[in-house]
Amino acid sequence: MRYKFIAPVHYMGINSVLNKGIQLKNNIYISNNSNYVDEMFRQTDIYSWVGQIGYQELLNATYIYANGNIDELQIHESEDSRFLPSCFYFLREAQFFLDLLWEFEDHSSYVRDGFLYIYGGKNDPILIKASVSKVSSNQNGEIKNKLFSKEQILSARKEFIDSPKIDINGLREGGKYSVLNPFGDELSRVDRAGAFVYKARGESSLPFKLINYCIALECLFTSDNSEVNHKVAERTSLLVGTNKEDRIKIYDLVKKAYGIRSKLSHGQPIKENVDRLLTVTKQMDELLRIILRVLSVHEVFQMNNQDLDLFFKELILTREY
Repeated sequence: MRYKFIAPVHYMGINSVLNKGIQLKNNIYISNNSNYVDEMFRQTDIYSWVGQIGYQELLNATYIYANGNIDELQIHESEDSRFLPSCFYFLREAQFFLDLLWEFEDHSSYVRDGFLYIYGGKNDPILIKASVSKVSSNQNGEIKNKLFSKEQILSARKEFIDSPKIDINGLREGGKYSVLNPFGDELSRVDRAGAFVYKARGESSLPFKLINYCIALECLFTSDNSEVNHKVAERTSLLVGTNKEDRIKIYDLVKKAYGIRSKLSHGQPIKENVDRLLTVTKQMDELLRIILRVLSVHEVFQMNNQDLDLFFKELILTREY
C-alpha cells in the first residue's frame, strides 16, 4: 500500500513558489505550489472527504506533504487504529520543523489538521484525519501571517535533517507524547528548556509567556532552587553578553522578567502596562532564540550540576572587567 500525507501550515507564506518543494527530511517536503494540490485532488477521491473548505484551505496555503510506501514507516498499526498513528507521526514532525524554524525567525505559523490517504491495497482507499491542538503565537502574543524566504527554510532544514525521528510507536492515544513525565534525568538541559519555549509559544497571554521563558532559563543555568532569579540573571548575562554594557542589559532584562513572573506565580495582579510587557516579552523571546540557536552546543549545558556551578564561579571570579 502507498500513502499521501498533506497538512496546511497556517499563517505561513513563502516569498517564492517552491514547485515540487523543499525536502525537509526523508520523504517529507514543504511547498506552496497549488498545482500539486490540484493534481492530488484530481488523481484521488480525497475531495469527497475534505470538501470545498478543506480543498480551498490547502490550495491557498503553504503545506507539508509526504508520499511513499506505508511499509517504509515501520509503524505497528492495529486494525482499530486504521493508520491514525501514521498521520500523527507526520503532524508531529511538521510541528517540530516549525519549532526549529522559530530559532531562526519568530513566527506564529502552525499545523492543525493532517490528512493521510492510504491506497493501492486490496481494500478501498481510506482517508485518515488527525488534529493537534497547539496554536502558536508570536513574541507579541499575536497570530499573524509570516513571510519566509527559501534561505530561512533551508537553515531550519539543516537542523531538522539531523534531528532524531519521532517514535510514533511510543505515542499515546491521540498522538500525545509517550510519557506523563517527560522531564526526568534522561532529558538534557537544552531539551528541557526547549520544552518550555514550546509552551511559551503556545501562549497568547504575555505574562504566561514570560513564566515559561524564565523556566527555560532555569533549565539551562541552575542546579538547585536557591537564589534562582539572581543566578539566572547573572549566569545568562555572563554567557550571552559580549561586553560590559551588553551583560548589564541582559541582567536587567532577566530581572524584569522575574519580577513579573513572581507576581503572577504568587497570584498578584500584573500592573505593568502592555507596552512594557511587550518589550520584556519580545526581548526574552529573542534572548532564548540566541541561546538555543547559537549557544546550545556550549559545553556548559552538558555539565552535571556541580561542574556547572564551578564553571560559573570561575567565570565570575576570573573575568577581567
